[in-house]
Amino acid sequence: MASEFRVPLPHVLQSLRQWQQQVLNGILRGLVVVGLLAFIMGVQNAYQVYQDTNSLVRFVFLVVSYLIIYMVVVLVTFLRRVTFRWRVGMVLAVFYGLGLIGLLEAGLIGDGRLFLFGFVIMTAIFLDLRYTIGAVALSLLTFLGVGWLHISQQTSLLDTLALAGDVGTLSDWVTGAFILLLITVAVVISLVHLMNGLKLSLTVSQKAEERYRTLYEHTPSMYFTVDEKLLIVSVNQFGASQLGYTTQELTDVSILELTPGKAQPALQQELARCFEQSHQLHQWNTPMVKKDGNFISVVEFARVVPDLEGRLNIFLVCQDVTEQKELEEKLRQAQKMEAIGRLAGGVAHDFNNLLVPIIGYVDLAMIELSEESKLYADLMRVKEAAQRAADLTRQILAFSRRQVLEMRVLNLNEVVEGFKQMIQSLIGEDIELQTSLARSLYPVRADRAQIEQVLMNLVLNARDAMPQGGKLVIETENAFLDAAYIQKYATEQSPGYHVMLAVSDTGHGMVEETKECIFEPFFTTKENGKGTGLGLATVFGIVQQHQGNIWVYSELGIGTTFKIYLPCAEADDHAADTTTPEPVSMYGTEAVMVVEDEAMVRKLVCETLETHGYRILEAGSPSHALQLASSHQGTIHLLVTDVIMPEMNGRDLYQKVAAIHPDIRVLYMSGYTDNVIVNRGVLDEGLNFLQKPFTIRTLTRKVRQALS
Repeated sequence: MASEFRVPLPHVLQSLRQWQQQVLNGILRGLVVVGLLAFIMGVQNAYQVYQDTNSLVRFVFLVVSYLIIYMVVVLVTFLRRVTFRWRVGMVLAVFYGLGLIGLLEAGLIGDGRLFLFGFVIMTAIFLDLRYTIGAVALSLLTFLGVGWLHISQQTSLLDTLALAGDVGTLSDWVTGAFILLLITVAVVISLVHLMNGLKLSLTVSQKAEERYRTLYEHTPSMYFTVDEKLLIVSVNQFGASQLGYTTQELTDVSILELTPGKAQPALQQELARCFEQSHQLHQWNTPMVKKDGNFISVVEFARVVPDLEGRLNIFLVCQDVTEQKELEEKLRQAQKMEAIGRLAGGVAHDFNNLLVPIIGYVDLAMIELSEESKLYADLMRVKEAAQRAADLTRQILAFSRRQVLEMRVLNLNEVVEGFKQMIQSLIGEDIELQTSLARSLYPVRADRAQIEQVLMNLVLNARDAMPQGGKLVIETENAFLDAAYIQKYATEQSPGYHVMLAVSDTGHGMVEETKECIFEPFFTTKENGKGTGLGLATVFGIVQQHQGNIWVYSELGIGTTFKIYLPCAEADDHAADTTTPEPVSMYGTEAVMVVEDEAMVRKLVCETLETHGYRILEAGSPSHALQLASSHQGTIHLLVTDVIMPEMNGRDLYQKVAAIHPDIRVLYMSGYTDNVIVNRGVLDEGLNFLQKPFTIRTLTRKVRQALS
């Protein structure tokens, strides 16, 4: 079966030459059959003439002429290597020869004029107008010339060949020539108009076919025609190239061979349903396998169409939706991570409010005890457990991107160098540490503590992947991420200059299924009790909150590489960062208003600040705080407020209190950010912020710094 595309119009011819060849072949086949009968009848007629006239020359002339003409017809018909023009020339010679013999033999009453007329018509069909005019002139000259020979009896040969009584008069020959001319010219004019119209029609059809062929072959869709045996009858060039084949390689191949084994029964069922419901348009999704073994996802549209012979075929239009499927999967994954993050962030926020009084009251109790007492040691264990719980909530907040970042302009080379000693102590002596740090590295705007957390988590992950030792490589590099990379790997980022931080190991690697889940919270491949499943989830959240992107590559038995891309700092970010100096004393006498809807946290803050000499105004809600601010006669120096509260947020509360006490300062407290005092998790410039859970020392230091 040919894979060549054909225009679906049964009577459209592809070219004028093709039409002429078809006509010529038809004439030759007809001449072979009719010519054999004519040759036999001619021999019989010549023999009859021989008996009547006893002229052996006439008999031999007729038999040899008919034989030569018939042999020419047979050779032209069956010799395929003869060019078209040679075949046309031989056919014209046959017609002319038959006309000449007919005129010489029978004069006016024979069929010579008919063959000369056919000679002109064949010339008009197969050659152009110039040759046709020449053929008309040659026919007339031949007709008149033979007539003149008959009338004048100029040669003994003519007298020998011609039949008696067939000569006619000069007037008869002139009249016959005139009639032949009129009929020939009329027919030739009609043929010229017919041929011109046919040429125009064929030209239009050929251009239409070329357009259809171009659309068929190069439209960015895969087109397959499949017969009832599910064999591929035809495929367009684009479809074949998309799968890594040529059209010839796919012809007569089962469409099932382009489908993975597990999907073949479903596809076979869909194709069978197409033949059963032949008047409907069908659609389904299926994977296809390329020549190199890779898979693509396609959506297929199918309809049953008959071919030119009436056989039913399925016409398939296949669209590659692999990239779309990947984007949909990324969107589902992002939505799932966002939902988990919201849940985890809310839990961590409530848990932080519980940890604040635990850590705070333990600190207050330990102040009153001697370090040698057993109760002091017990309280220290309680505090350590609470700190581990606080670390866990920080990881959850990092994953959910709801922690507050204190951004600074950093050089990642300095961060890596400053962290190397700790990294070496974490990985042990059986793992070799190598660093490859780029010179003139772009600065980034980041939270140093969070970047160190990312490094530590990735290093610990690499260490666990190399229980028998190996090599750990940390790299930095300047990079430019173009639009193509952003579209494929990091749709939330913008193209531009970035800094790459990579951590690679020579561990056991990961399979694809594991790689797809590693950033999900609480997912771990370690044994029970050996990990929380939050390490890489924390890394993912921190990188995302820094407007960065993390990419992982891993092969079983070879190792794993994590690459982090952070946008380089803007020109305006390069100003020198100011660090608030450590206060000399944690005590004070200023008036402080504490607004916190969580009673235990509020009580702890008030008691702690009172023991450090501050005068406290306590409010359990924003409305209560506004009442106190309005009724208080003296100065309120500092507002310590929670960020998220039922009636209004902390920032709105501060603005209303500041309208009553213009000189008041503010210290915000929160377990996570809700974009009230932060922008995408980044603390607004110049704000005082206290991250929950906090210790007594952290609370008093932050209050003192806010008042200084």
